Amino acid sequence: MKNNFTHNTKSYAFERHPATEQRSLQAWNAADELILEHFDSLEKAESNVSIYNDRFGFLTCLLHEFSPNIILNFTSQQKSIVQNLAANQLSDDTVSFVEPFSNLDQNINIAVLKIPKSMDLFRAQLMQIVKSLNENSTVLCGFMTRHFTSQMLEIAGEFFTNVEQSKASKKSRVLILSDVKPHQEQNIINLISYKDRIFQQYFGVFSSNNIDYASQFFVENWKIEKDIKKVLDLASGNGF
Repeated sequence: MKNNFTHNTKSYAFERHPATEQRSLQAWNAADELILEHFDSLEKAESNVSIYNDRFGFLTCLLHEFSPNIILNFTSQQKSIVQNLAANQLSDDTVSFVEPFSNLDQNINIAVLKIPKSMDLFRAQLMQIVKSLNENSTVLCGFMTRHFTSQMLEIAGEFFTNVEQSKASKKSRVLILSDVKPHQEQNIINLISYKDRIFQQYFGVFSSNNIDYASQFFVENWKIEKDIKKVLDLASGNGF
């Protein structure tokens, strides 16, 4: 089901991927709208823009004129964004899709970010962002108020001197971050010990500090014949 949104007198149509007929499930929420409102208030002359956690391409389409970097978390995310760009007669040639934790090639003037549920992932994404900011850069971090945790402010404060929280609008808020603090390169991989072996995973992956009990139980109790040549692993998380 497609939903329409109007910005600066132009109408846009968005659809989730996979498609759904549930009217309550649309391709953006109030946090996206509030990010856009604050973005419109910034000085944007010749801005380099990067977008994080834009699940279905709402922010990508609305900020298309800035040829943004889109940092991807899912393969399906890129497909959703490309579909919604095409649906709105926007070219995907002018946006750059970037793998998670890849270094960005250019300085970022403005970064917009939907704060993820994982605070480890939020920290890891800010680690990446600050490496490409200049002294006048701004980072806009949107979230629904029901998901607020004081950790958001603590983590933002690790990287930025100025951490401002907007007024609530439609049960959403935006953190406005500026004035990057001096920082050292930090490791964004957890090392997990299990039965004399070390496993590694990036911040933000489920069960970040240990092998979850369900996976342990599964591995210790499965029975796979030795002549089996192919195994399909669904929802593999860190690949343990």
